[in-house]
Amino acid sequence: MRVFQVLALVAIIALAGLLGWREYQLNYAPRPALPALELTGLEARAGFDPSGQSQAYLINVLSPDCLDCRSQMPVLSALAAEGITLYALFHGEDADAANLFLDEYGDPFAGVMLTTGDELLADFGTSDLPFTVIVSNEGEIIALIEGAIDLSVLQSKIYPALEREARRNRG
Repeated sequence: MRVFQVLALVAIIALAGLLGWREYQLNYAPRPALPALELTGLEARAGFDPSGQSQAYLINVLSPDCLDCRSQMPVLSALAAEGITLYALFHGEDADAANLFLDEYGDPFAGVMLTTGDELLADFGTSDLPFTVIVSNEGEIIALIEGAIDLSVLQSKIYPALEREARRNRG
């Protein structure tokens, strides 16, 4: 009987340690800074200027010829309508294609820029488009989400990350 009590106590202590570690990782661990980005403006569109942000924002990296990038546009528009600041980084050199994409699928972005070269993908540790980076108002990467944004990604990743960041800023 005593062995079971000791094992139960060890299990409780281990669980408490794991939950504490998770809390530390989510709320207090150092986060990487947003890498320096080499960006080019997109004519007739606002640029990327996150200075003065009072809350976390999203950077969506996409391409005009990406099917998943197109499928996520209604969700991104809904996020912008909720007051969440979004920026777009079009990967590639074709400004005309980026402008056509935005004209066809909508422009929910506070700023739009072009980026070239594969170093962007390497800087973020990903190799596929689209991906979304959630950035704190201090320029730290909160989360990186690979793939298109859909309702399940909103509920399981984006909203929880934004809520944790809001709590972190309040606390």
